[in-house]
Amino acid sequence: MPALFDPNHPRYYHTLCVGAHVTKAARALAIIHLLWAVVRSIAVIAISGDILVIVLQAIDVLCMFSLLLAAYYEMRLLIVPYILDEAVTISGHSTTVIYLLTGGEIPSDHLKGDHQGHRIAGYIFIICIIAINVYFFKIAVNFLVFLKNRAESDGKSAGESVQNSNYQEPYVATGHVFPCSQAAPWNTPVLQGPQ
Repeated sequence: MPALFDPNHPRYYHTLCVGAHVTKAARALAIIHLLWAVVRSIAVIAISGDILVIVLQAIDVLCMFSLLLAAYYEMRLLIVPYILDEAVTISGHSTTVIYLLTGGEIPSDHLKGDHQGHRIAGYIFIICIIAINVYFFKIAVNFLVFLKNRAESDGKSAGESVQNSNYQEPYVATGHVFPCSQAAPWNTPVLQGPQ
């Protein structure tokens, strides 16, 4: 017997995303991250022109596009490339911070003026980027868990789309969550007397 699945369970809502359901948070993340990846790729390719950089930026854009497809078609296997990309990004930034904190040198042509001030600003910037990427990673993993739990309750296979399952987007108003199949108290018809 399939497990009981509650799509409106509080664990599927993100506080930092204005209380958005994990599906809406993943869709917003996918759109924003894909746009950012395209803009960043255009800028990096225009500046660098190195073939390795172009390939890495293309892989990054494909991972973001994979998340977009996963968010809209609700196929959990398409989330995995994005999660791996985020894990590599987080580990790369973390390695940079560790390198700099252990006395690693920044090339002198990157620093002009106050070296200590630039170093501290760089630490703060990279740590903020790591925190944001960890939260994005958390949204993607929560979306993956949501789709996994829903698929298990519906008896679907790992790659099968669950878009046409019995799941319905939650209806949220005045702090109460109602599945769309249930009428909210203020939408119930009013019985009228004889006319």
